[in-house]
Amino acid sequence: MDAFNEMINSTALREVQRSRSRYTRTNKQIPPIMCVLDRVLISNALEDKFDLISILTAPRVGSDHNPLIVDTGDDLVLKQHYFRFNVHWIHQKGFCDWLKKVADKIQI
Repeated sequence: MDAFNEMINSTALREVQRSRSRYTRTNKQIPPIMCVLDRVLISNALEDKFDLISILTAPRVGSDHNPLIVDTGDDLVLKQHYFRFNVHWIHQKGFCDWLKKVADKIQI
């Protein structure tokens, strides 16, 4: 841990502040333990290139971590799209065979 902290100090990295959520992880217990585990560090050179950089904390979906979205300040419009599996797909002719082929290609 000391070596990691020394690297951060020697390279002059700094944390970009997040918006939308104070914490990035919860243990999903009652009462919850909430903490900041996920951070984004940038160099001065990166900040010079993207001076409007910001970090947005997206909602947790099925995980104990909030995803962090890096916004460089460009005019991109970010929309959240969540994948939702439709159970009816497995009843479609050829779907299971197609899924096996795709899984073999990406070696799942």
